[in-house]
Amino acid sequence: MTIIVLPKPQISNNELQLWQLLIEDRCGLYFGVNKSEFVSSKLWQRMKFVGIEGYNNYYNYVVFNPKGKEEWKNLVELLVINETSFFRHNPSFNALASYIFPKLINDGQIKTTINVWSAGCSTGEETYSLTFTLLDLLENYNLQLNVLGTDLSDIVLEKAKSAVYKLNSLKSVNPYYKEKYMDFFKEGNQIFYKIKDSVKTFVRFAKVNLIELIDYPIKEQDIIFCQNVLIYFRQQQKVKLIKELSQKINLGGFLFLGPGEVVELKVDGLQKLTINDCLIYQRIK
Repeated sequence: MTIIVLPKPQISNNELQLWQLLIEDRCGLYFGVNKSEFVSSKLWQRMKFVGIEGYNNYYNYVVFNPKGKEEWKNLVELLVINETSFFRHNPSFNALASYIFPKLINDGQIKTTINVWSAGCSTGEETYSLTFTLLDLLENYNLQLNVLGTDLSDIVLEKAKSAVYKLNSLKSVNPYYKEKYMDFFKEGNQIFYKIKDSVKTFVRFAKVNLIELIDYPIKEQDIIFCQNVLIYFRQQQKVKLIKELSQKINLGGFLFLGPGEVVELKVDGLQKLTINDCLIYQRIK
């Protein structure tokens, strides 16, 4: 029996635009014409699976079919780009330890608990990097720590909750942190590290769509990290999201963005800080 594999059909400009609008409307991600091959390949992957020919037909299935809601979840898992690592932007973590945390303490911002949110946490590396950093800083203070990691993808959130990482993904983790906050084990020839349960007690993960923040009761954060997320948003959507994130921060709290994600951003109530190669805003009103 010969299996015939049909080639991926070319996506037209009208079809691409239809999908661009739907994806941006539902999750904020904007894939321009230069990403047409990426988008069409992900669509085609799901189209083959559900047995639908034609990008318009698949669109109608996702939008109007009763099974479309579940199919949309499957498609989003393919579209979301989950590139991350521990201490991905090290200057931000240095600024957190040497400037931001002391400022929060000295200004009397933290009374009993420090609340931190990793928005767009992917498989959890950023979330745990924040936890390692802050647990060390809090050793001399009688303060509690709550760290929240959120993402749009169920798959990456499950990986984050499992808290198991391959050795080669820990290149940027200080050996001190690995010994103090992680346990290692072997499976065959591979070495893995697992976040200790004593560390995981400070962390929780939740599914959150950043363009629907109004639906989530996240508030009173002292620090928000939202790095390497906005690069997939258009400028208007970036500004909207930053405004909404700023309202989730306590007065005097801080928002960390990825350097280069926004240019000449001005949001009422936020003041930009100049600290090395970091993009940090403080809520001042």
